Amino acid sequence: MQDHNRAGRRSCRGWYPYVLALALGAPAAQAAVYRCSVGGVVQFSDRPCQAGDAPLDLKAPNVVKADDGAAPLAEQYDRRVREYGKARAAEDAAWRKDHEARSADAERLRAARARREVVRGMSAADVRRLLGEPRTTATASGKGGTKETWTYADEGDGRVTVTLQGGVVSDVRRGGGRKRK
Repeated sequence: MQDHNRAGRRSCRGWYPYVLALALGAPAAQAAVYRCSVGGVVQFSDRPCQAGDAPLDLKAPNVVKADDGAAPLAEQYDRRVREYGKARAAEDAAWRKDHEARSADAERLRAARARREVVRGMSAADVRRLLGEPRTTATASGKGGTKETWTYADEGDGRVTVTLQGGVVSDVRRGGGRKRK
C-alpha cells in the first residue's frame, strides 16, 4: 500500500507547475498562495501549512486589453467562414448531383447489358461483346471527330446499325431506321 501511495505522489508532481500557472494566471482571484514542503514534497495551497506562514509574493500577470480594431477583424473572419461554408455546400451539392447522374447512367448501361441490348453511351467493347464483330463498318471524319457506323445482321428486324463517336455509342437503329434508346 505504501508503494502505491509513493507512486501516486510522484505522478502528481507533474501537476504542480500547472496548478501554479493557473494560480498565477487568474487575475480576478487575488487569493494568497502558500508553498509548503511536506515530507520533501513541495506543495502549493491556498491555506498556510503551519501557523505563521507568509503567502508567496506573486507579481500581477500582464493583461493586454483588446482594442476596438478586433471586432471588425472578427466579423471579417466570421463572414469568410460563412462564405466558405456556402461555397462548400454548393460544391457538395453539385458533386452529389453529378454523382447521382453518373450512377443512374451506369445502372442504365448495366441493365441494358443484362438484357443484351445496345443503347447510347455504351463503349465499342460493350457492343462487340453483345453483338460480335460487325458485318460492315464505315468511318467518316468531320468537325465533331471520327464517326464510325457498324452494321449487323439481325434475324428479327433485318439489320442493326450502331453509330459510335469517340468510341461511344451515339445512335442505334434497327430494321427500317427506327431509333432505339
